[in-house]
Amino acid sequence: MENRLAACAQVFGPITSTYWWEDEVTSVEEWSCLLKTTRALVRRLTESLREAHTYAVPEIIAVPIDDGDATYLGWIEGETRSNP
Repeated sequence: MENRLAACAQVFGPITSTYWWEDEVTSVEEWSCLLKTTRALVRRLTESLREAHTYAVPEIIAVPIDDGDATYLGWIEGETRSNP
């Protein structure tokens, strides 16, 4: 948030994730975070998250915003605009 790579973060959890890792089914308690950013900043945000995360392969996905309230979308753009 301090780097303005996202305008907002919503944290959900704890949740239980069950997945395959190193040929075994693993279940762990995790937290999920939804970050709101612009298409232009997705790559930089992804790199920042990967560097900070403890997992070798963290779940980082981008879901495009096809439409929404123009005022809210403008707020996201404005809050991340000051990012160099």
